[in-house]
Amino acid sequence: MIDRREFTRILSAAAVGVALPAPVLARWPRQDTYFRWQEVSPGVRVAIGGGGNVLLVADGGEALVSDAKNFGMGHTLRREAEAFGTPVTVAVNTHHHGDHSGGNIAFAGDLPLISNPAAQRRIRQQAAGVAGQTNDRLATMIDQMSRGGTDPRVIDDVRNEASAVEAAYPEAMAPNDTFEVEREVRVGRRTVLLRHVGAGHTDNDVFLHVPDANVIHTGDLLFVGRHGFMDQNGGVDSQGWQRSVRAMIDLCDTETIVVSGHGEVVDRHGLERQYEYFNQLRSAVEAAVAEGRTKEEVQALTPPSLADISGNPSRNLGVVYDEVAGG
Repeated sequence: MIDRREFTRILSAAAVGVALPAPVLARWPRQDTYFRWQEVSPGVRVAIGGGGNVLLVADGGEALVSDAKNFGMGHTLRREAEAFGTPVTVAVNTHHHGDHSGGNIAFAGDLPLISNPAAQRRIRQQAAGVAGQTNDRLATMIDQMSRGGTDPRVIDDVRNEASAVEAAYPEAMAPNDTFEVEREVRVGRRTVLLRHVGAGHTDNDVFLHVPDANVIHTGDLLFVGRHGFMDQNGGVDSQGWQRSVRAMIDLCDTETIVVSGHGEVVDRHGLERQYEYFNQLRSAVEAAVAEGRTKEEVQALTPPSLADISGNPSRNLGVVYDEVAGG
């Protein structure tokens, strides 16, 4: 038998951030919810666990949610978000990865769901493999949750999600509204700014800026305390990633609240560390290439400058090797 914590770990093994001290926020209180919700500013909350961190922005009877968590978790996310008192009226995908877009079925059918066009294309491709089918993954989730003592409301949510997926076509699980570079979204009296700088973590990353709350949601352009996932199949570009991070740093002051894609809520310094991470990674690779080392030898390195980062840097060293060696 597995409990809720263990099930969440299995469900999103690569998606839940490393627990590190948060310089901006106190620990969240005990809550009767599946996700761990933290209010970071009046009307602005973060949902942690079960996939990439989600931003909820509410005002004037409207609410925006970004992203949609793992496959199977969308209905729970929407129910818990709306339990704060405001219906969700618009949704955003920061990029195409399943731990951010897997729950789209709970939003795409009746709401504007916004992304970069490349994310829309990639999510449609992913959805083609599950839409309109009885899904064994969701059936297994329901069974594990039932045996693990999960809140019955969450189990009902997953059942509803399974039914929706079985009846869906790929377009019903993908963003239905896109933008290339910038989009301004009104949420009540608030403005939420969406921006795509270029290829970074993927070729379709979007970050969100809520100016009146002084909050930035980075999507997976920021991993706190761990080696970020560099997705070669998804169009990763380490220098482009830095350009996106720099664009967010330029929006920050000393009070800005920065919601990472994975890990704790931080401040501007978290973004500065992410920017420097790539300088350190590239410096280690360039030195090794100058010494004539092979890709396999580079991937086996343990750069001292990255010693305090959780996880194995091998993949990222290999990605940057390909960038450096390829000119």
